[in-house]
Amino acid sequence: MTTRNVEVAEYASSEFEQLGKLIALKCGGLTLAIVATAGVVSKSGKTLNVWRSVVENVSLAVSTDLEVQCMTVLALSYHHLPRHLKPCFLYFAIFPEDEVIFVDKLMEL
Repeated sequence: MTTRNVEVAEYASSEFEQLGKLIALKCGGLTLAIVATAGVVSKSGKTLNVWRSVVENVSLAVSTDLEVQCMTVLALSYHHLPRHLKPCFLYFAIFPEDEVIFVDKLMEL
């Protein structure tokens, strides 16, 4: 939003700030959830309606079960990937956690 009216800018800024704090709070302090949710917001548009929608739906992505949390957040990331990158994302599941993944191997797959 651009405006020369300082009052309008301060109002909009504080509204986004409040929504951002609500989103972070609903992520329950989980870094993966916060980062993934921020990625979704940044690609979805920067309107108040988008942010409000995320506030309402982020609790669906953040539940008490950590595995469900991670899978739901990863699903959000997956669904926002371009079609040609989706298979590449899925191949990461075959690699053990914390293993170095070489680009050549990923490209081969």
